[in-house]
Amino acid sequence: MTKLVHAAVLVAILSLALASAAAQTLTGTVTNGTTNKPAAGDEVILINLANGMDVAASTKADGSGKYSFKLTGEPGPHLIRAVHQGVTYHQMAPPGVNTADVQVYDVATKVAELGVTADVLRFQADSGTLQGVRLFVVSNTSSPAKTQMNDHNFEFYLPPGAKIGEVQARAPNGQSIAADATPQADKNRYALAFPLRPGETQFQVEFTLPYSGEIKIDPKPLYAAEHLVIVLPKSMHFTAATGASFQSMQDPNQGDTMVEVAQQVKPGQPLGF
Repeated sequence: MTKLVHAAVLVAILSLALASAAAQTLTGTVTNGTTNKPAAGDEVILINLANGMDVAASTKADGSGKYSFKLTGEPGPHLIRAVHQGVTYHQMAPPGVNTADVQVYDVATKVAELGVTADVLRFQADSGTLQGVRLFVVSNTSSPAKTQMNDHNFEFYLPPGAKIGEVQARAPNGQSIAADATPQADKNRYALAFPLRPGETQFQVEFTLPYSGEIKIDPKPLYAAEHLVIVLPKSMHFTAATGASFQSMQDPNQGDTMVEVAQQVKPGQPLGF
């Protein structure tokens, strides 16, 4: 009889453990970082990362900004996506974590406290083709913090004849994702409709140009930038155009490259080379 009771207790404990594993709860709070108030009513989406980016469930943040999801099946990594005024914000929820808070921000079509920390142009040549990569590091220091978003949120020029390849964008504390560079009315000008959230956003644009051994490049900066950096292999020769001012620097980690830097660049400043 005692053995039967002991077995029944073990079965009950096992059943409770399995039920707990099959129905864990993931909770959190969505806060508006612009107002420091709960983001009541914002859509919250549960994404299962175990099988790609499967949307597992969705809900709305309540009046206190809180949300809750029941997790079923095998424990695995999840991503919480909150949508505020049309812009998405994310927070990882690794296996075993049962709380994930998300901060969102109000959206403005124009944020004054926006600056380019670095504008980097890297080139190399191969078989009659010049391969270029342009990297922008954009800082949003708005206070109160807001996200800038409009149809042509960040714009830039590429040299005439440039053929765009892969374009990537990375939000603050996020992963790089594919983005689209849209041609504008002004020739060789492009726009990225990607949110500029508070913090540091990065854009990387790959492109190619026909190359016969000599080419003239004009970065045509559209924003004030702390640094505009040109990186070339030492097999190339760099000459600044009249009126353009660059300083040669050495990258200790890249002994086979040369680096030319212009500091405190102004929009429209002549920086051809």
